Amino acid sequence: MQSVLVTSRIFAQFAAKDGCDSAIFSAALQLHCLGCPEENRVNNPDDLQVISQFLQKQHVLTLCAAHAGEMWCANCFYVFDGQQMALYLMTERHTRHSELMQHNPRVVGTIATQARSVALIKGVQYCGDIKLLSDEADNLARQRYCKRFPIATLASAPIWQLDLQEIKMTNNTLGFGKKLYWMRDPA
Repeated sequence: MQSVLVTSRIFAQFAAKDGCDSAIFSAALQLHCLGCPEENRVNNPDDLQVISQFLQKQHVLTLCAAHAGEMWCANCFYVFDGQQMALYLMTERHTRHSELMQHNPRVVGTIATQARSVALIKGVQYCGDIKLLSDEADNLARQRYCKRFPIATLASAPIWQLDLQEIKMTNNTLGFGKKLYWMRDPA
């Protein structure tokens, strides 16, 4: 418990510099450090709700694609589908990241807020499989995408579906360093 208190005092000093209430964040850190084992936190329905709400509110992701030793990251606008636990994004086939994704559909990435205070940091790291949509699936996803981003109606770029496989969310508003986990059930 002593290490928790020392860590909490150190965090309180940093929180005070950020203009945060150090007592609140000291208490939050102590509660976080006394949390349940990691294996009990995967696919908790409450965690999934928090993750889903976060993904619904955001609109830009970073993804990293890789193939044959080459890697590339890209930022893309996305729309979240909570029923499928999928993200729909629009990007041309000839871009560097798209060419890599066509060879290797496994991608990783992040979605984060731009919080000015460490106490307000929220973000996810994800791993997923991406595929180029066509026909009816493309039409449905495109409608959803264009509803969120009306300017996209002028674009002819294809729509991709990123099926999320694993998510790790950091949410400091629930306690400093609080992690929430979700994994897709194997089919």
